Amino acid sequence: MQPKHLEETDAIIENGVGEIYRGFFRLHQAGEIQEEYNQMGVILSMLMEDRQNLRTNYKVVDE
Repeated sequence: MQPKHLEETDAIIENGVGEIYRGFFRLHQAGEIQEEYNQMGVILSMLMEDRQNLRTNYKVVDE
C-alpha cells in the first residue's frame, strides 16, 4: 500500500490526465482534429523533455 501523500498525488495526476482527455474529446467533437493533434504534440514534447531531465539530472531509469 502506498503512503497517503502518494495516493493523493496519484489522484491529482489521474484527474489531470482525465481533464486533458476531456479537452481532446471536446476538440474532436467540434471537428478540430488538427488542433487536437497539435495539443497532443505539445503535451508529448513537454513530457518527453521533463522525463529526459529526470534521467539526466537524477539518474532515474526505466523499471
